[in-house]
Amino acid sequence: MAAIVMVVFHAIWSQTVPFISTSVGLYVIDLLMRAVLGYMMPAKLVSVRYLGDCGITRLVIHKPGFKYKPGQWIYLYISSVGLLDSQPFTISGHTQDPEMQEYITVFVKNMAHSRPRDVIGSKWSERLALWARKVGDEQAHISDPIVRVEGPYGDVSHDYGEYDTVVLIAGGVGITAMYSLFISLLEGYRCGEPCCSMKKVYLIWIKKSSSMWDMFPDLLKYESVDNELDILNKNHCEIKLYVTENVRASGYEVANGFQVYNKRPDFRELLRDIARERRQRANDQSKYISVCACGPESMMNDVQGACWRENNQKNRFHFHKELFEL
Repeated sequence: MAAIVMVVFHAIWSQTVPFISTSVGLYVIDLLMRAVLGYMMPAKLVSVRYLGDCGITRLVIHKPGFKYKPGQWIYLYISSVGLLDSQPFTISGHTQDPEMQEYITVFVKNMAHSRPRDVIGSKWSERLALWARKVGDEQAHISDPIVRVEGPYGDVSHDYGEYDTVVLIAGGVGITAMYSLFISLLEGYRCGEPCCSMKKVYLIWIKKSSSMWDMFPDLLKYESVDNELDILNKNHCEIKLYVTENVRASGYEVANGFQVYNKRPDFRELLRDIARERRQRANDQSKYISVCACGPESMMNDVQGACWRENNQKNRFHFHKELFEL
């Protein structure tokens, strides 16, 4: 706004108009191309589910011909939520099946619960939550809105395949990005990709409420993932779940071979145990361990601090974080 005021009162219009008109023209062209491509390559909302206990909306969208890689994100437009708003979301899950890649799953946290309403994205996520609460999974209703998917964009900015040990730490809805990477690393190991030297990957998920696990029925089924990859065992991967409320009081039953802890993780102790286990593996000479965190800023700062404090001559933790705003 300040820049516009400065231009109006201080700019020489004969010199400024060409630049302003060019910028406005490019912006209009961008909007038109988005609209045209959105209608030419339509997407359909297949499923909507809202989990009120943790304030998360799960959307499944079908877009023919769509392909994506782990860590990529899309711009999502839903006419029933906002006429002009498109918001960025990380794509959840990963599969090599081209037909299944046409189904896009995103998880949207209602940011209005944890942020001021004027923060970018808070009002949109709140409107989505209100709409999803009314719609549910009623197919007759979810076929009405216009849905446009732009992308995918981006890529994983860190080469995890260079490390023999990878630690993925997710807080809350940040599991969507970490699980995609988790499956991708295991597939790379199974296929014997030359660029993948990974020997073991850890997936650690911290959540305040166990009710959030109901939102991810396809993400953390130990047996279903094992059938798909045929390599999930203690030698190659390990999944640890942390719940910071009373598990039994919430009605959750520990099952499927997961390690479930009803406490907040001590990241220094966790990294120390992982480093000790890495040293015990035969012919494992590398001292470098990759650690990636995705979740609340406070959690990522704690993980980064733990990596820094646990660095020594025997172990070097390389920290990387994936930002996950919505």
